[in-house]
Amino acid sequence: MKSINDRIAVSAMEAATLIGVSKTKMYELMKREDCDFAFLLGGRRLISRSKLEAWIERQAEKGQAS
Repeated sequence: MKSINDRIAVSAMEAATLIGVSKTKMYELMKREDCDFAFLLGGRRLISRSKLEAWIERQAEKGQAS
């Protein structure tokens, strides 16, 4: 199995670990209207790493603009 750093999609728990939030917070983020990084595949909810990284960048830019 590929390491977490080599995969293009990860579980919610793995994504939470990657960005340093709880699993509960990750699920809250996934419910947001602007969430474009979560998707279903075979009944599993996965997170696209590249889209998650882009989403975090957009959030950082918004924070700097205010």
